[in-house]
Amino acid sequence: MKTEKIFSSEMNRVLEKAEELARMFKTHYIASEHIVYAMLSTNCLAGKVLKSCGLTSHAYSQYFMRTLDRNAEINGLTPKTKLLIEEAKQIASDFDGGDADTGSEHLLLAIVSSKDCLATQILESMGVDISRLETALELVLGIQ
Repeated sequence: MKTEKIFSSEMNRVLEKAEELARMFKTHYIASEHIVYAMLSTNCLAGKVLKSCGLTSHAYSQYFMRTLDRNAEINGLTPKTKLLIEEAKQIASDFDGGDADTGSEHLLLAIVSSKDCLATQILESMGVDISRLETALELVLGIQ
């Protein structure tokens, strides 16, 4: 996957890991659930925030594995994931001075703020307090 220059190096690592996961599990697209799993699997800020809320990559993988469709080639990002990345860019722009790199923490905030994406639904079904996670991300970003 070609990554954009406005992404931080950790965001690029997360997206590369998400693509690797999509290939490994032979899914159609790289979706929000792949990205959250990648965040937990890499040493990125979003992964650290998720772990501070009690989430582990092993626990997430148990839920994640149930969502997979293993019958197709990767066709890039889902339309919803593209929108979430655009939202993450806007969050970075709004709260980090307009020209900041988009990081994993921006993307995770976009994901958990979107109540209709599968990653958020997985997190909620695991008992993650989404409001608490949003607050933790806002503190990391200096929004509050």
